Amino acid sequence: MRAPGMPESRPRRRPDLLVGPAVLRGAAELHPVKDPVNGRRFELRAKEFFVLDHLDGERTLAEVGDAYAGRFGARLGEAQWRQLLGLLYGRGLLAGAEGAAQAGSPGASGPRPKGALSGRSTVLSGHVRMVSDAGALIEHLHRRTAFARTPFFLGTVLLLVCAMMIHLAAEFGTLVDDMNQLAHQPVLLMAAGVGLWVSMALHELAHGLVGRAFGGTVTEIGLRWRLPVTYMYCLVQDVPFFARRRHQMATAAAGPAMNLALLLPLWPLWAWAPAGAPHSALGGALLVGLVFALANLAPLPPLDGYKLLGYGLGVERLAAGSRGYLAAAVAGRFGRGPGTGGYPPRARAVYRAYGLAAGALTTGAAALLLLWATRTLAERYGTAGGWAPVLLLLAAVVLWRLGLAARARRLQHTPPDGDEGTRDSAHPPRTAPAVTARPPRGTAGDDHHPAREPREQVMTPVEQAAEAVVIDDVRKSYGDLKAVDGVSLTVRRGEFFGILGPNGAGKTTLIEMVEGLRRADGGSVSVLGSSPWPRNTELLRRLGVQTQASAFFTRLSALEHLRTVATLYGLGPEAADRALREVGLGEQGGTRVDDLSGGQRQRLAIATALVHEPELIMLDEPTAALDPEARRSLWSLLRGLKSQGRTIVHTTHHLDEAEALCDRVAIMSHGRVIALDTPANLVRSLKAPTRVLVPADRITVERALAIDGVDRAEVDNGEVVMETRVAGQVIVAVNEIAGPDAVQTRTATLEDAYLALTGSEH
Repeated sequence: MRAPGMPESRPRRRPDLLVGPAVLRGAAELHPVKDPVNGRRFELRAKEFFVLDHLDGERTLAEVGDAYAGRFGARLGEAQWRQLLGLLYGRGLLAGAEGAAQAGSPGASGPRPKGALSGRSTVLSGHVRMVSDAGALIEHLHRRTAFARTPFFLGTVLLLVCAMMIHLAAEFGTLVDDMNQLAHQPVLLMAAGVGLWVSMALHELAHGLVGRAFGGTVTEIGLRWRLPVTYMYCLVQDVPFFARRRHQMATAAAGPAMNLALLLPLWPLWAWAPAGAPHSALGGALLVGLVFALANLAPLPPLDGYKLLGYGLGVERLAAGSRGYLAAAVAGRFGRGPGTGGYPPRARAVYRAYGLAAGALTTGAAALLLLWATRTLAERYGTAGGWAPVLLLLAAVVLWRLGLAARARRLQHTPPDGDEGTRDSAHPPRTAPAVTARPPRGTAGDDHHPAREPREQVMTPVEQAAEAVVIDDVRKSYGDLKAVDGVSLTVRRGEFFGILGPNGAGKTTLIEMVEGLRRADGGSVSVLGSSPWPRNTELLRRLGVQTQASAFFTRLSALEHLRTVATLYGLGPEAADRALREVGLGEQGGTRVDDLSGGQRQRLAIATALVHEPELIMLDEPTAALDPEARRSLWSLLRGLKSQGRTIVHTTHHLDEAEALCDRVAIMSHGRVIALDTPANLVRSLKAPTRVLVPADRITVERALAIDGVDRAEVDNGEVVMETRVAGQVIVAVNEIAGPDAVQTRTATLEDAYLALTGSEH
């Protein structure tokens, strides 16, 4: 159908949205979108982006629906249109909704701090900011270097660099000899090292300047170390939103290009210098600079060549995606997983080719380095010295394996944290498109180069996976009681996920293992890309948790309690004020926690979970003690949080609540997941008939059974209840007999599906 009631409307997407080229991450194609007003960033899958891209204000929804059906082979129903348009509007992506994200979505108080590396620095690894205002520096240099961005200047430099490289390749043997002589001249060698560091600094400035030229923003320039490696970095924001891939590639290639351009003054000096110390110093510096620039173009993380290749192919986290693909292929080959059937052909080709090429390149480079080290040491220290690199490599592998074994034993024997006594698979496609928003904080993988993208970005860390929670064959027992028995499920980012089940089904135990409050006996749990056990303090900052039995600073007022919690997260009092207003306790801020009612304390517990604006929100029966009005108010709050792209995992006994709020629900019974799907699909799976109700004084059972299409009829509480699978036909006939004012219809609900699956009251 064409979404009756809405087919002629012509919604329009905001013209000022920043939309970057599509990228492949894992098996999914994503389209990055940024709101330039508040800085929020989103990832849209192909279907959602297709709809947004076609909302131009000229085409009607009917026309967009026809185009959608032609592209994807399915039509959107009215409910799906309403859900999708509501999400797009709530995220401020449609014209006229510029302020909706702030005004209509609780907690949208503006962009968060961005563009700075996070984490504590130590002697072994860390970072330090080297420029107090990197943006101002880049702006100044951008104005001063306008001449260097002209086609004539760039073309001239390119020709000179090509000529230099051809000449240096022809004289490579001479350069090696010069390098060997330079190695025995400490003063000149130190000067060459200083020159290399200057080249590294200009390398990062080049990234920033080119990124700025294409619309990016430089937020930080600094020094990073992960001993024994030390390097500079430049954080350039908004590279994924550049209009063309070649602009992204130019930003990634700017650093090595700068390194090569800096060699141009040395080239003629070396070519014309007489033999001796100056010639060897210049030749050694040329060789070091050349190797540094070309090595940076290797397609391995975190080098510039890796980012260059990723931008060119339109693939994000190429190395991680390739590892995941190859692991899935191997597991599928041995029958231990679904294999690679979910990957599109392009992804298979790219990941397979990169995995094999990167593996061969890494293995070859390591073998050559080991061979060179072995021969060099053997020449200087004899045969025994030649074996030293091999023995060191074997020792490193042994220590690594011992470390993994020790960690596994430590996890196995570590006692669980907290009280263990009192609290108690599938990945189906969604029937309606869903817009997923990237969360505010990220954990960078090994293949993420800090000189290209910020580690911390508002709603969109580039390196984040598409899943917020991955639970794989998790088990937990208390004596002979199997509280959780082999549960596997996945919660997608930006999803509102419900967990339902009768008392004792294992819902709370499962939630507590996801939160890191309990340790699983078996299986694995991944939350935002990290394991929650042992207790992960960095991960806890990204979670908001409301438990059944919440703890408060009971002698403080509600506002004082929240401000104390906000301080623990390093936030100011305004965060507490906002959270209190969100849950409708603004007038109770001065009331002692002890004096709050049960429902008010429940709302305060939810505010405590939301005060630091977490990425993943875990709510364990949040509306259990709330009155109907407070429940509906909380529903609005939760819908607003979801519209911001937050991920919400929610347990409840209110099935109408789950049906109204959840994208998908998992129904648990006796520690197992017995059903996992959207509420609509679960209801549809019942294939339940529609019930038509008419007062018994308007129609008899006999006459009802005589109507074509009525399968069953009986009298219940003064009404004749007819069951039919052709409701429209039966309703028309009943209207003629009893009149339209006497007819009521009832269809199956999630509660019916729940009772059919669990066979119990909830």
